[in-house]
Amino acid sequence: VAIISSFMRAPLRVISTNEFFGESCLLGSSLSAATVKACTYCECFSLNRDDFQDAIAGSPFAEHVKVDLGNLVMQAKLKNHRAFQNFSTRPKCHHITGTSDTLERQVIAKLESAALIRPGSTFLLAWNSFLLCACIYNAWMIPFRLAFDTSNESAAIDFALELIFLVDMLLHYRFVSYVQDGQLIDDPKKIKQNYVASRLKLD
Repeated sequence: VAIISSFMRAPLRVISTNEFFGESCLLGSSLSAATVKACTYCECFSLNRDDFQDAIAGSPFAEHVKVDLGNLVMQAKLKNHRAFQNFSTRPKCHHITGTSDTLERQVIAKLESAALIRPGSTFLLAWNSFLLCACIYNAWMIPFRLAFDTSNESAAIDFALELIFLVDMLLHYRFVSYVQDGQLIDDPKKIKQNYVASRLKLD
């Protein structure tokens, strides 16, 4: 997730797994001067101010939590301020970084170069829908042919469907990433191991 300056449309900093943003709102701050943008697939957990206040209400450590949170807010603001100064006083820095879309384009280019299919993508949804239709066709036609039809007129269709199922196995063995504990797994080796452990026997 990139923290982006609302004034210069440039990324001030990038956060990743187990990090957080918007913590100043828990202390009653006004709207932030920065925004955020997801650069890759991610899952975020939200905590609003009322729930935060309820969670620490009555706790002997409530004040310590607020102090620690305030320190984190000050540190984040200091980092953002330094980044903003660099962009303001060093035009080359802003030129190299470019707009807020630069980081996203770099990440997307990396994902595309790996030729991965992400869960929830339009292609995977369409592919799974097609496979569902193929399975329904087999569920109806195989018993029908066994009972009434002894010809080989549908052999070509059966062969095509078998090839489609083999392609599906190949896709999930190598190219379809998956989510584990809220994290997108796109390592080809882990994708293969997950497929062998979970889907290979069923396929």
